[in-house]
Amino acid sequence: MNFKDLYKYIKPLVDIYFNKYFGEKKNFINEMIRILKIKAKEQSTNSTVDKNTCDIIYTIYYLSLFFVFLFLIIVILYLIYINTYFSFNATFAKMIKNQMRLEEIPEFNQLKNIIYITDNFSFDIWLIIFIIIIVIIIYFAYYFQYYLYIEDVYKELNILLPFLVVSLIVGFVYMIYNFNYLNLVSRRSNNLLKMIYNNINLNFINSQGICNYISKKNKFDDLFIAGKCNDLKYNFNQTKLYNYITDIMNTAYNKDNSLTLEKFKTLKDDNGILYTEKISSAFFTFVLIRYFIDNNLLNEAKDLFSTFNLVKMKLMPRLNPILYLNYESILFTSKNELIFNNNPNMQKAFNRNRDIYNYVYNDYYNKISLIQEIIVDIYNLCKYKMISVYDYYSFLGFVILCLIIYYFIIHYFKLTK
Repeated sequence: MNFKDLYKYIKPLVDIYFNKYFGEKKNFINEMIRILKIKAKEQSTNSTVDKNTCDIIYTIYYLSLFFVFLFLIIVILYLIYINTYFSFNATFAKMIKNQMRLEEIPEFNQLKNIIYITDNFSFDIWLIIFIIIIVIIIYFAYYFQYYLYIEDVYKELNILLPFLVVSLIVGFVYMIYNFNYLNLVSRRSNNLLKMIYNNINLNFINSQGICNYISKKNKFDDLFIAGKCNDLKYNFNQTKLYNYITDIMNTAYNKDNSLTLEKFKTLKDDNGILYTEKISSAFFTFVLIRYFIDNNLLNEAKDLFSTFNLVKMKLMPRLNPILYLNYESILFTSKNELIFNNNPNMQKAFNRNRDIYNYVYNDYYNKISLIQEIIVDIYNLCKYKMISVYDYYSFLGFVILCLIIYYFIIHYFKLTK
């Protein structure tokens, strides 16, 4: 097929969309600017102050409203496009990628935008913004049509405005349907964040040098980022867990050589942290890091265990770990590193005190079981209960596509007559 043959197919698209559609919109914008300037002069004649000053003020005011109106229309169309594209791309990626994070799946990615207020009230911030923008656009169109008596607005936007009204109605229906599920998943997600970060043992990470936060390995270490958890895979091993437990147990026995389980239960370090808490959180941190390494999520771990994320800042929300989980494997599992029987290293670390080990391990097991139960709840809610917000955007994207095709068909037959 040569260029001339190809041009025969391209020419109708250019004529209909570029020349006609965008040409009409250009004329509409120019005509609106002309009319708004006239309206500004009419308003200034009714004023008791300087007419020229009023004319300039009203002109700036009307034109500002109009250009904000156009900008918001572009924003709405852009938001529909990028969210529809993300949904389509994720669907396609599922078919070809061997591994995907929950963050890459629309049903779970929507967790990023949920704002937790109380246990019974949460909302999707971007959906709220989307709805508010639609309301503002409709109000501006109403203002131009019925307050400034500019009939060209409804005439020129006779397809867009009904589409926005439908988008608004469907958006409200979507929010009402999802309200309870959204609150539930937000509550679960908020509790999960607290539990995970409360049980990540930063002292274990720092004391054992598991993350390289400060210096490059050498001048060729271009992947190093200060403050991020660099070199995790190379610095991580089970020996460091045993060493950490050994240090704690040695300190405990130094405080009380006749240490018993009952005494250990209430024993605290100089910062008032229970020794049980320190070891059980080290267990959890070890298993969590192991999960990220085994699932080849090193870049995600680099961010999750960064100082910027682990050291809580008031103005910086922490990353949601569930979004980094492997779509095919969402549960944390340890190998044999945490067992006591037939594990001389663990026995030595606990000074062969099985009672203390059992107590600490049970504390860890109860916490990780609850954490994984919440993860499964969130997974089931997002996948099987809630309607993804990306489905809403995809529906709007599909409607726009149908309108584009409908517009082409109508005007194509007019051109060929």
